Amino acid sequence: MATASVVAATATATPRTFAPLLVFNPPPLHGDWVFALNGGIEAGGGRRSPFIGELWAAPLAGGAPVLVAQYLDRQEGGAGLVGTNDLRRQISSDGRRVVLSVGAGARFRLVLIDLDRGAVTLLGPDDVDLIRPALSPDGTRVAFVRKPGAEGDDGLWLIGADGAGMRQLRPGVKGLFTWIFGWTGDSRRIAFDQVESSASYVVLDVTTGAVSSAVGFTTLLYGHPADWRSASPSFVAGVADAAFQGEYRIVVADRADEPQRVLVRETNRFLLVGVPRWNPITDEILYRRLIGIGRIEYYIVRSSGGDPVRVPLSVTPYIAEWTPDGGSIVYVAADQMPYAFYGASIHIARRDGTGDRELFAAPRGGLTDLFTVRYP
Repeated sequence: MATASVVAATATATPRTFAPLLVFNPPPLHGDWVFALNGGIEAGGGRRSPFIGELWAAPLAGGAPVLVAQYLDRQEGGAGLVGTNDLRRQISSDGRRVVLSVGAGARFRLVLIDLDRGAVTLLGPDDVDLIRPALSPDGTRVAFVRKPGAEGDDGLWLIGADGAGMRQLRPGVKGLFTWIFGWTGDSRRIAFDQVESSASYVVLDVTTGAVSSAVGFTTLLYGHPADWRSASPSFVAGVADAAFQGEYRIVVADRADEPQRVLVRETNRFLLVGVPRWNPITDEILYRRLIGIGRIEYYIVRSSGGDPVRVPLSVTPYIAEWTPDGGSIVYVAADQMPYAFYGASIHIARRDGTGDRELFAAPRGGLTDLFTVRYP
């Protein structure tokens, strides 16, 4: 049976401990902020023992960053490249709730952080690992993967933010593992895949159980393959036409299972094109060309078409996002050490690359993703 327990806290300038978090310190919720997740890996490719994950927040106008949460993290895969936590799929659209998979005792639990109330809620049972969570944009439901043992998983599950209504959405498949990309913007559908040799992008309606066809092959590494918005076209994705070294494209559509319109086509099969982000104000899309270690570029293209325009950032970007007003870009600056993808600092620059400045540098680096939000 699902359980929920709540620990309340008061925001303080000094981070405090609230089990099962090692540190919990909500920031003031006003103005424009960037949240960044540290995946528990050194930026230079080293490994912390144990893995210590961190959630950071910093005001875009400048000022001291806040260590919001620190916790025992989990890394998946032999190379430790894929973290079980992914900020973009785990934060509500208003930036007021965040869900994390956190080490607590012998298992990994779901921890829902309410930044408004300064409260921590434990969700679900404590006798299995609950991993790869995704919080619905409206902050009311959490999708996750239930992992009873060392081998395989028990498929895709759902639970309410109040700890009620836990149910299985899709059973596990022997020999495969369930990956969650995140929710659609209307909080009605979940993008996921039960991964075989290469991931695809499948969408499930949580009310009817209907599943769309895949839109193409995607990657689990280095950022989200798709983004959603309410306007038309609502869906943008970076997909490949083959499981390995396929031709990569940036495509738009109104639904993931509808015919796609190609905006960008890359014939070089040895680079990744993706991590698209809708501009919150215009019809523009920010996307990345990952050419290799130390060779990462960002471009802007309109959803109506036309030639992409490169954003000449002063530091090599790893992951980038629009500011809430759509006029600037916030990005994780990639670590400069050899064989490092993860970032060491957060920068902000105008859309033409000018005015670049560092917002904050993370101790030991290891930043994996980011999310911007405007509070009233």
